[in-house]
Amino acid sequence: KISNKDKTLVFSFSVTHEQNIDCGGGYLKLMPAVDAASFNGDSKYYVMFGPDICGHTKKVHFIFNYNGKNLLWKKEPRCESDQFTHFYTAVVKPDNTYEM
Repeated sequence: KISNKDKTLVFSFSVTHEQNIDCGGGYLKLMPAVDAASFNGDSKYYVMFGPDICGHTKKVHFIFNYNGKNLLWKKEPRCESDQFTHFYTAVVKPDNTYEM
């Protein structure tokens, strides 16, 4: 069980799209235990974070799921779609503030 009660929770990872990507993403999902055979894109998660590239849309998702509802981040920072490595970090603080 993961809890950030009275603690800072940090998500950090790197993404390299080695091909010239036109549509796809590289997400990190914090989720409950799930059977690998039944895992799919609709599997329950608590936080989804990472770049999403599809056509002209090139943004970083930062989505919290609370009581079954996706709470989307209102900001839409752009992500890179080149072939270099990019680092993504999100910090969730104990007072429910966050930064990316």
